[in-house]
Amino acid sequence: MTKRQLNYFKTSSILGLSIFFISCATKSIPITYDGHIYVKTTINDSITGNFIYDTGALDFYLDTTFVRKNKFQFDKKQIFELGGVGSGTKTTQLVNDKIYYKVDKKYIHSRTTYLVGLKDFMGENIDGILGVKTLQNRPHKIDFINKKLTFTDKHENYDSIKFIYEGDKIYVPLHYTIGSQQYSGKFILDLGSSITVLNSTSGINTADGVSSLGAGGIGGETKGKTLIFDAIQLGNQVITDYVLDISEDKAGALADANYDGLLGTDILDDFDIILDLEQKVLYVKPNKKFNRHKKMLYKSFSYIDNTNTTGSWTVSYIYLNTDAYKKGLRLHDEILEIDGVKVSKLKRVPFYKALKLNQELKLTLRRNGDTIKINVILDKFLGKN
Repeated sequence: MTKRQLNYFKTSSILGLSIFFISCATKSIPITYDGHIYVKTTINDSITGNFIYDTGALDFYLDTTFVRKNKFQFDKKQIFELGGVGSGTKTTQLVNDKIYYKVDKKYIHSRTTYLVGLKDFMGENIDGILGVKTLQNRPHKIDFINKKLTFTDKHENYDSIKFIYEGDKIYVPLHYTIGSQQYSGKFILDLGSSITVLNSTSGINTADGVSSLGAGGIGGETKGKTLIFDAIQLGNQVITDYVLDISEDKAGALADANYDGLLGTDILDDFDIILDLEQKVLYVKPNKKFNRHKKMLYKSFSYIDNTNTTGSWTVSYIYLNTDAYKKGLRLHDEILEIDGVKVSKLKRVPFYKALKLNQELKLTLRRNGDTIKINVILDKFLGKN
């Protein structure tokens, strides 16, 4: 996408496949959060994995590598063309076997499961996706600061935002301002997207934006521009001087004129949020991160972790008018070493957070089987100095 952009135990009489959220006596579930909301998953009482909670996804997804590794067997499968972010589609398998899974103490099941190579574009940490239907009958709070998901309908001191819930999509109203121009639109609430992005149909002038390329989602590569917005308003809360992406895709989820874009976790994690799908209300309350954004517009590329399979970090997003791109760094390059240190010895998220303006990085890359070495400077590429 953009550039950027996903958990359970009861034996099924059909598959012998069972899934449950690890829970305790309380009604809270621990999560891991790095732009995506991960919940530890146990399958068949012995197999564990990381599943992303993704309100932009339909139902239930399993990564194909995870399926092969654990030798899952399904009886009812068919070929299915699945689209999403990106201009293309991906040939996947649709499983119609009934799969039971459990959230806290309540059993639910999925009759529709998609088998997708999720690790290919989201990194090794993902084993599956729990879509919007997973918690649709249970109001739940997501606490991004304390990293937990809690089942609750208590929303005192929260702003309430009515939304449209149809076709398994949640459409939330959002207001945004660039200069003297004010806009309003409906955005898909997409907890599976680590960024908020406007559709290519938005009509916003992107002449002053910075071009980018991303690995995208199921639909493949995506391109767009990044601009600084003066204000983003969610309910009664206003975030100022914020960086947003505008897609230039001609097809796919970011070229759909029926909505204005995707509302991702980069904005939502400024709040404690409570999602009540039955009442069609999103409750938001600013947390300690609210409106404290560092415009780190020198981190000119991002990457996904593939160290266990390829020993590399794979470039998943890059800005085109940066020193890194000019020196030859490209989308899908495999970063093997940084400053002489193998990336397998580095922790991806802490390393990325510690990067500084004008820092020089000596990169050893692999591209199409060839080894390449380049030195790049993390220069500022958008906004005033």
